[in-house]
Parts: sequence; C-alpha cells; structure tokens
Amino acid sequence: MIYSLSSKLKAYRLYVKMTQQAVADALDVDRSTYSYYETGKTEPSVETLYRIAKLFNTSVDILVDPHISFNEGELELQSDDNFEILTANEKKLIAKFRMLEEHSRQEVLNLIEKLVED
Repeated sequence: MIYSLSSKLKAYRLYVKMTQQAVADALDVDRSTYSYYETGKTEPSVETLYRIAKLFNTSVDILVDPHISFNEGELELQSDDNFEILTANEKKLIAKFRMLEEHSRQEVLNLIEKLVED
C-alpha cells in the first residue's frame, strides 16, 4: 500500500489533537499553506519537513517514505499531552518547544524555572 505525505500529515495532526492553525503557527506558516500540505496541493520544503517531523516526534523518513504507514505507537507519549484542554498559547509553546534541539530545551526550562522563582 502507498501512504502519501499529505495523509500522514493529517493523521499525525489529528492524533495529537492539534488544529491546522496550531500546526501552522508552530511552523510559522499560513494556515492555508499547511492546509495545502495536507491536501497534497503543495509539498513542504525540506527545512519545513524537518520542523514538522520534530513537531510530531517522528522522522522525515517516516513522513516521506510511501511504504511506511502512520504509526500511532511512536506517538504514545504525545497521546497524554491533552492538547484539547490547553490554551492557544500553551499549545503554541509546546509545539515550539518540541522543535528545539535538546540543549535549547534545557535552556528554556532553566529560564522558566528562574521566572517562576522570581
């Protein structure tokens, strides 16, 4: 069976309970641009693919290989995120955080801890 990039993008987004607007905001693109990715009208750049993969906690290989299906198992940790009860700003913060490299994530956590202590 062949699995398109567009169908995988939609499956991952729905699985983590994010709207197209929330994903678009996290990627710094227009909602219509992201919508075109999901409908197959356009394809994201390589850079954007890497950002999408980070956001959905997967690999670019899994996204683009037409012989690999959407795998809910690898998103197990994300299913507990409860995105549906978060505010728009909280969703955006989590989405952006997921796209950071590990050392940058630690810097953000340190900053938050410092701000909470003040």
